[in-house]
Amino acid sequence: MKKILVYGSALLALLFASCAKSEEVLPAENFPQGEGGLTLRVMTETRVEGGYDPMDYCTIRIYGPEGLIRRYDSTDEMPETLQLLAGSYSVDVEAGDRSAASFTNRSYKGREEFVVTAGKLTPVEVVCKTLNATVAVNYAASVAENLLPGFRTEVRMGGDVLAYTESATGYFLPAADDTELSWTFAGAHAEKGAVEKTGTLKVKAGGKYTLNFAYSEDAAGLLSFTVTVVDPEPENGGDVIIFSPEPTFKGEDFDLSAPQKFFGAARNILLTSPNPLSGLTMTLDGTVYDLVNAAPAGVTLTRSDDKNWIVALTDELFAAYAGGDHELLFTAADTEGGSGKAAAVFSTQGIVPATAADYDLWSNTGDIRVKVYDPAVTTVQVKLRRAGGEWKAYEAVRTDGETFTATVAAAWTETQNEAGGEVWRPDPSTGIFANALYEAKAVIGGEEKSAVATFSTAVDQPIRNGGFEDGTESCFSINNGDAPFWGSGNNNYMGLSKLATLCTWQSFAGQGGEHCARLASQSAVVLAAGNLFTGTFVKPSTQGTVGFGVDYDWKARPTALRLKYHAAIGTVNLVKYKDESGNDPIAKGGQDKARIFVAIVDWDSRHGVSSGLAAPSGMWDPASWYPGDPRVTEGDVIGYGSLWIDGPTAGDSMVQVELPLSFYDRAAKPSKAYKLVISCSANAYGDYMCGCSSNVLYVDDFEWVY
Repeated sequence: MKKILVYGSALLALLFASCAKSEEVLPAENFPQGEGGLTLRVMTETRVEGGYDPMDYCTIRIYGPEGLIRRYDSTDEMPETLQLLAGSYSVDVEAGDRSAASFTNRSYKGREEFVVTAGKLTPVEVVCKTLNATVAVNYAASVAENLLPGFRTEVRMGGDVLAYTESATGYFLPAADDTELSWTFAGAHAEKGAVEKTGTLKVKAGGKYTLNFAYSEDAAGLLSFTVTVVDPEPENGGDVIIFSPEPTFKGEDFDLSAPQKFFGAARNILLTSPNPLSGLTMTLDGTVYDLVNAAPAGVTLTRSDDKNWIVALTDELFAAYAGGDHELLFTAADTEGGSGKAAAVFSTQGIVPATAADYDLWSNTGDIRVKVYDPAVTTVQVKLRRAGGEWKAYEAVRTDGETFTATVAAAWTETQNEAGGEVWRPDPSTGIFANALYEAKAVIGGEEKSAVATFSTAVDQPIRNGGFEDGTESCFSINNGDAPFWGSGNNNYMGLSKLATLCTWQSFAGQGGEHCARLASQSAVVLAAGNLFTGTFVKPSTQGTVGFGVDYDWKARPTALRLKYHAAIGTVNLVKYKDESGNDPIAKGGQDKARIFVAIVDWDSRHGVSSGLAAPSGMWDPASWYPGDPRVTEGDVIGYGSLWIDGPTAGDSMVQVELPLSFYDRAAKPSKAYKLVISCSANAYGDYMCGCSSNVLYVDDFEWVY
């Protein structure tokens, strides 16, 4: 119930005149015409006890339409009567000494608006509301019974502090509507040492905030803090803020807050609560487990009583997890609405998942690391496979005190190129290649761990417009002198418009997407082979020159070139130039061939091949290259793939094919200006003007295989 203290045992009649200098007392029934008066009663909204009287520090201000007309700095200054012109007025009353922080002194303020009627007395009551935020501290008997003398709670607002050494109520004067107070409890336990708790409160004028402190027997050394907020005029019935001792976690014989190296023996985590426990969850690497109702394998929950539980973690919990750090979060709840959390990091033995920094997708090598904390372990093995493939074992060696590392490398098979030279092919089931999902597991001290670590080697290494969905590519035009990637020759050979069909943007059954490239040979004095390549083409005279080679951003070594094609290949009807041995490259009347090849090169300039109305020059073949080959002086051929199409394709749809890559050099990675050649020709010997003039070759969907 609101307590109201009335100052003055009788009504105090105050008659004010807005203009008169005199304070003459006039009977109420004898007001001058047009004037009236009022009676004023001043009250505070709460009872004031003790020797402090806020009315000893009272200021009263009367305001008229034009501003302040009277000010009184104490109740003794106020006259008994004043005359006041009829009209609207307001009165402000301030009481109290404005102490910023005090155990006794409080401050108040009130305001009322009123209207004076001519010839009448107007009664006005001003209820002064509390300006202070009231903070009470209550100590339960258990605090003094269990803690050493000298405990105290300091409550601070800015630079003003009240120290509560016993249960008491203090008053703070907020500087704004909402102010933050901080509080600190400090004490000492005879056996457990210092006990401290801190907190903050958002307070406002007129609010009451009570801090209740009690010692908790069940959570040894903890205190219970309850802050009750009571607003004299609450909007929602007041707030209750609880600072209770949270359920706490502690490692048995280990520091739970420090990273733990886990192997072998179980680890026990002790959970203690001042209130009965009601729930417990564990989050392990993002997966949440309800330890009360459905604990996972490897976790045992033992209840000593309703306030003390033990969580035991064993190797079985981490059996399916890779080696390295694992984040755990324990969350406990009690029956009083309290909750407690504890974060922990357990580092387990096993494979550490590889990252991009651990492998090289061009050399196809990598380092797979195994965390081993058992000092008795001396032998470690890594098993690795592409997902779904066969496991391959690699020995690991100790690279630091707790890490064993296995170096993984691709196996290579020696074979021969078309000229009988030595070349090599990598085995993609070994080593580490791009765009694959790998699985790894560890054998530690002869015991194979069931946990499988996975890592992906995704890489973005497309072949530009490999699906030919962009019809603006230079190869489909008659100007390929500065083709940025795909080019074609002879589209404007001798200015005959019909030869613009040697490489066109078309569609064909079985293609990927909506379009493909169509290469169609023509006869114009000599054979004009349908062709497509990476590079440029110029024809300053009767000879046209292909400049093979484009730059390419190699991020990973491919094992093959995949594409789709369909070929209509006829018999040879045109034979023009002899090859370097003086023979016809292909016999007239025999089955013609088409050819597609790819070469990974390391050239400082493009390689030129000229053909036309004179004997061809610059011919080269990546499938018969050898180091120091005089036919190619621009640099080395690193690797190649080749497809000879020696007849028409069965059916009426494109077929998919892969050109395996053979490498002359197993280590070198292209670094010069020109790094890639892809060539497609409807006539394999078109440079010699030999072949069938009606051949057609469709190609589409060029991509790398790893």
